[in-house]
Amino acid sequence: GAAGRRCLGSSEHTDWGFLTLILQDGVGGLEFAVRRLDGTTEWVPVEPRPGALVCNGGDFLSLVTRGRFVSPVHRVQPPPDGRERLSFVYFGYPSYDMPLTAIPGWDDLAAAACR
Repeated sequence: GAAGRRCLGSSEHTDWGFLTLILQDGVGGLEFAVRRLDGTTEWVPVEPRPGALVCNGGDFLSLVTRGRFVSPVHRVQPPPDGRERLSFVYFGYPSYDMPLTAIPGWDDLAAAACR
């Protein structure tokens, strides 16, 4: 990259809200961490598809489902030299006064789904 060039990306993180929806342009850059059985992590790119939304559960979703849905670790790579990227992102957050408890009856629903 050229000196002084602005590079915007995002270091690895999880989203703390309930749900994130992402509409990527054709440039991409979104990657999810996949933990292997040997303990290593592989970063897997999410290839952009026209009109497709990426749906990402957040930390709050993991909390209210008692870990049934895990918020994935992900990052965003800077765009390649000379390319611009435009993504639209919706962050769904709970109300600040919402109680931090599991969904009532969740254990019964989860058990039934595993039968």
